[in-house]
Amino acid sequence: MKYKNNIVFQFEGNEYFLFQILNFGNKTDELKFIFNDGKFNTAIIYNKDTGIQKFDDVLSKFGESTYHSDGSFFYKFPNFYLKKEQYSNPHGEGTRRTPLGKIFEDEPLFHYEVFRYQLCRKKKTISTNEKYLIQNDIFFDGNPFACVIMLINKNYSFYETYNQPHGIFIRLLNIAENLDLGIAFGKLSYKGYTIFDESLERNLFSDNNRIQIIEKDIK
Repeated sequence: MKYKNNIVFQFEGNEYFLFQILNFGNKTDELKFIFNDGKFNTAIIYNKDTGIQKFDDVLSKFGESTYHSDGSFFYKFPNFYLKKEQYSNPHGEGTRRTPLGKIFEDEPLFHYEVFRYQLCRKKKTISTNEKYLIQNDIFFDGNPFACVIMLINKNYSFYETYNQPHGIFIRLLNIAENLDLGIAFGKLSYKGYTIFDESLERNLFSDNNRIQIIEKDIK
């Protein structure tokens, strides 16, 4: 394992798990992002069409996303009962993002909205040497927030780190040969979102935490 870290934030003295980043490559860089702990009674719903809950959408206790050295990007549900649904390219079959070695500036990946802090948990205690703890009692006040997760070339100096009441930017160094990980936090002015349920044929309000892919430089 080339790199492993858990991004954690603190609220009212308790720690909440945001996501895990791993570089599991050997000779090449291969990145993995994990946003939930399947052992903590949470689940991932993969909506193939944004804003629509379909009959054949994946509902799995565990999911992960991988970004490979050649630019291949996948959602993976390794324990899902239908084998054909265990891997999915959200950009379309055969479509790739920027190869990791050719990210010369930045590559935004995820827009992550957190409405319910209680869903951001891991069952096992995270060891100190595998944890990046973010502390800001004014920003993390129980109200919704969002963050943009991005890859940044280690020589690209556009982004400066800060930790302010209105927002936070952190940068984790050397997650890959020439890449850092950047996370930009901002507050949300809404408590949830609507999603159309095909089975009920109507819109439903949801305050489940939501992750959306940011599309950039798709090949």
